[in-house]
Amino acid sequence: MEQSKKVYSDGAVIFREGEAGDAALELISGGVDLLVKRDGKYARERSIQPGEHFGTAVDTKSGIRIFTARANGRTVVRIAQSAILPAPVPQTPADVSGLIARLIQSFSGKPASADNPERPAAYSNPGLLRRLMDGMATDASRIGIRVARLSGEGGEAHSRHLISAIGNTPEIQTRSIEKVLSINPEADIAQQLERLAIASRRYLNNQGADLLIWGHVPEHGNVMHLHFVTHLNWDQQAPGAFDLETTLALPTHFEGAMADLLRTVCLAAVLPLVPEKKKLRATALANSIALAETAFEMVPPAFSDREKACLYLCYGNAIAATARPGYDPTLLAQAANQYRSALGSLSRDATPIDWAQVKKHLASINHIEAERNKDPALLNVAQTELEETLISVDARRQGRIWAAIQNRLGLIYYRRGFEDGDTATLRRALKCFQAALRVYTRNDAPARWAEIMSNFAQATQILGGLLQSPDALATAVNACLSVLEVRDRQQMPKLWAASQNNLGSALFLLGKQTRSIERLEASVAAFEQALAIYQMHGEQRLAITTAKNLDRAKDMVEFYQPRNSSQLDWEEALADEDIPGLTVTQTVEALAPPDRPADDDLPWPGEGLEQQAG
Repeated sequence: MEQSKKVYSDGAVIFREGEAGDAALELISGGVDLLVKRDGKYARERSIQPGEHFGTAVDTKSGIRIFTARANGRTVVRIAQSAILPAPVPQTPADVSGLIARLIQSFSGKPASADNPERPAAYSNPGLLRRLMDGMATDASRIGIRVARLSGEGGEAHSRHLISAIGNTPEIQTRSIEKVLSINPEADIAQQLERLAIASRRYLNNQGADLLIWGHVPEHGNVMHLHFVTHLNWDQQAPGAFDLETTLALPTHFEGAMADLLRTVCLAAVLPLVPEKKKLRATALANSIALAETAFEMVPPAFSDREKACLYLCYGNAIAATARPGYDPTLLAQAANQYRSALGSLSRDATPIDWAQVKKHLASINHIEAERNKDPALLNVAQTELEETLISVDARRQGRIWAAIQNRLGLIYYRRGFEDGDTATLRRALKCFQAALRVYTRNDAPARWAEIMSNFAQATQILGGLLQSPDALATAVNACLSVLEVRDRQQMPKLWAASQNNLGSALFLLGKQTRSIERLEASVAAFEQALAIYQMHGEQRLAITTAKNLDRAKDMVEFYQPRNSSQLDWEEALADEDIPGLTVTQTVEALAPPDRPADDDLPWPGEGLEQQAG
């Protein structure tokens, strides 16, 4: 495959709407925004993530591009002319007989030809064939599920059974992939899963689909083990998050409620990128939860304890996914019951990966409920569960799970250190946040990185206040400033305001500690910006708190003003006041954007962009 890489600076245009071209581009690092211009204004259609392909969307008649692609941050793009997985089946209706022949070939594994006397009989499920034909046209409004041929004995027939069970409904469109996806259990599992995920996500992107199912049939042939890949990594901070090693075990000849469970788990695992699909998925998932519950009455006696646990785990994930957003407490309690049932069938020593995955979900629910109900006893339970889980998690193989646990532990330690004034506990929180930031980096996961860095900033601020340490407070200021480089005022105004409020607090404490009017005035400016956003969005409680902070900062400026003491310039001082060994070293000076061409009417990242509706 011929490839070439190109590097684009922040805001650079990769290609424009209306230009000719349909080359497939792969995003290696950084970010790309696909923009459309309507009524003289640009709107973001979607954001491309590393590993995704883009650039093939063109007008079918004219062959010109229908989007403008613009780099968001320093961006590396590779031109790729082929995908790892097979290309989608042609969707032109011109040759229906050829299409049916290809379908039959995909089922039988041999050409469907009159000259082939050894050809097996075509798959004799006309209902499935009809559903596949009905769903063959591209349907961007439905959730697209692709099923790869299972490895192992009878994998092809079992794959057909999966497709039939999931079906084509008003919410779901299911198709097959002839290719077998598998990994070698004797080789590096983490590396193989990462490669498989990258290839699968390219295929999903090219197909416009949302979820890929792959798996295998063990030697005894009575059960299938299924795994899932979606466009993006699941948010491991959330209870119920799947990962590449999450397994759903089903009997090979399942039916009825087991099919309902399969469909429910698929809906829970999928992460649609299109807003309409997100709404569709939420409604369909809520409607299917109760139907799947009776599947546990049909679990075969031959199922191993681990296979039973996989059923409880996946169903618990589905209930937890239904609880979002807001984490409905009734649903979280139901999910917790499923996880407890799963733990009853697992051994920490025999199945550490599955055990840790379930334990993490249960601990996350306990942490959420402890914070919601201000329950110190439950917070103790969550802390103990997370500490136990961390021991069983392989940081290299399960990096994001490990980092999510570190972040949650950091939040618990921060809570305890803040309430008790315990500097040792606060230092434990900082170590946890630093560990999580080694996995969730600014380039690869900017939103999660900003969240964890914000947690780090708040813990450092409290520690600096308790220790009366200008160095620690300066590090907190630098951390807040680095978060503000990622959080955009237009796209995430409330998070941006929270970061400004945190910055104002850190500058206030630092200014008070060093008797610096410049730092105190900077804190006033930060509080004012946060207050303006909170008032604009009707956040009255936050506005009242920020207004009080602002009044205190103004009073302190007035208190120190008559002294007229000579202080170091606060910007220069902050650049040199980082705590040794900590990861935050950014100076307070904002980076100026590159000069834009005079005739370029494209907004810069975060400037004047509206979210594309519909």
